Amino acid sequence: MDAIRQDTIIIRDDADALVLVDPRSGRLTLRWRWAVPGETYRSVLLEVAEAISKHELVSWMSDSRQMGAILHADTEWTMDELTPRLKGTSLKRVAVLNSSDFIHQMAAGRMAAEADPSVPYDVLFFDAADEAERWLKEVERS
Repeated sequence: MDAIRQDTIIIRDDADALVLVDPRSGRLTLRWRWAVPGETYRSVLLEVAEAISKHELVSWMSDSRQMGAILHADTEWTMDELTPRLKGTSLKRVAVLNSSDFIHQMAAGRMAAEADPSVPYDVLFFDAADEAERWLKEVERS
């Protein structure tokens, strides 16, 4: 990960996840540190949604490379609870860096395939961070 800029806001930095806000560019970065299940998974994503709304962010880099499998109940929660919260925000793009975990890839693919078509932001999956960076920068403020 690049060096953290001075104006970066650290939302969370613990054994589960790192969540950063760059108010200048309008980006939120989430780096999962392991296969976070259940309530912790949901807690992190609620913090993400709150930060996106509060700071009027336009992009979200979700680094899932260290994330393992996503439980079925958590994929359901993501689609039923998190997605509606994000619909009314300024979010335009979500870049997901793929996990090497096959079950995670299947769950993430299912969420993308079953996403509400009225969601006003795009979600793409990437194997390379530099490709995800370029795609997000197209909509960022700086």
